[in-house]
Amino acid sequence: MILHNVGSVPPCDRARIEGIFQPTQAASYERLLSGLDAAGLTPLLDAVRFKPVVDLAGCTTACSTSGETQTLVQLNASVAKRKLGPHQGETLESMLGPCELHWKNSYTIDPLGYVYKCPAVAGRPEMAVTSVRGDGAEKTAPLVALRPWEQCGDCPWLPVCVGGCLGGQFLQTGRTDQVSCRKEAFEATFRHAITVRYLEEFGESIQNTPSM
Repeated sequence: MILHNVGSVPPCDRARIEGIFQPTQAASYERLLSGLDAAGLTPLLDAVRFKPVVDLAGCTTACSTSGETQTLVQLNASVAKRKLGPHQGETLESMLGPCELHWKNSYTIDPLGYVYKCPAVAGRPEMAVTSVRGDGAEKTAPLVALRPWEQCGDCPWLPVCVGGCLGGQFLQTGRTDQVSCRKEAFEATFRHAITVRYLEEFGESIQNTPSM
């Protein structure tokens, strides 16, 4: 279905493919990328980007971090190898944070008219910041009121993480004073991204440098 839809894109337009994965699904996404190659559809793509699933019903965030990280690095490498559009270098910093919760002009509205800063908690009126009925001023989002990311200290990933998925953490634990730490994933993914970017920029000059 995805191959058919991409193939239907008008010649003057470009498509973007985004998907979410679980750690065990790397092979199926590799088949998708190979299928796009074989069908000659990669020139139609503006970007390909995959994000890990936030499992709210299963184990905690920490349980799946290692498998998630390995799969994310693998898929990022496959996308980069195929040079799928100008955004192929996107990595974890643009996929996991800071999330919409911290964006000034990002809101989610549920069917009852309650307004939320985090889409993960939409439908829970106690987590709303206001309503479209205009019956009160916008209040601070409960997920950020306690500023849980301040417990992260001098973590170097804080500027691009800001505590991770606070909405998902709340749905797992019922608490708003905890962060969803993805430090291992950031370290592994950034290590890969830096290597790729370095070789893209300096690879030719390195190859042409005379050996001692």
